[in-house]
Amino acid sequence: NSDKLKIKFDKGIIDQNKFLFEAFGKIEAEDLNQNIKIDSEKIVFNNKENILFSTSSSIIRDSYGNKSIVDSFKYEIKKDLLKIKNLHLTDKNNNSLKLSIAYLNTKTNNLYGKDVTVNLNNETFNKNSEPRLKGNSIINNEIQTEIKNGVFTTCKKRDDCPPWELSAEKILHDKENKTIKYKNALLK
Repeated sequence: NSDKLKIKFDKGIIDQNKFLFEAFGKIEAEDLNQNIKIDSEKIVFNNKENILFSTSSSIIRDSYGNKSIVDSFKYEIKKDLLKIKNLHLTDKNNNSLKLSIAYLNTKTNNLYGKDVTVNLNNETFNKNSEPRLKGNSIINNEIQTEIKNGVFTTCKKRDDCPPWELSAEKILHDKENKTIKYKNALLK
């Protein structure tokens, strides 16, 4: 109750010596403080460390309208930190983001990650376009997105390289002013 963590489960095991609770089956976990909902088939809660984790594929939803499918996660509740492996996030605007490793501050919604692929929704582009970005790392928050060593194109996906692409050492998307700035850019 003090941590406002609620877990619904089919089966569970409590290890009082190790302060562990392990749940199996259909699981719905919810952090009422941060409005995060997690669906999984196996979850472990370490009550002593205040850590919730799973090595099973899970779905995480937040108050921003994001739906994330992850291979595994570790949620350090007191630190407001969610560590994720193989994140596939779809936001409320139907943009898709994939990261091999991601760190999410659940209080500020700041996202940090590496090996980023972003597939943007196509509502502001030509209907035949498939706008997308790839990069080595990302820092994302409500105000801006920064991608390092990134490549952008709107060309349709195909076996060959795209007909054109814009690569840059740093790509900075200012969400409030709706501008994109490139540092050391090259158009191929």
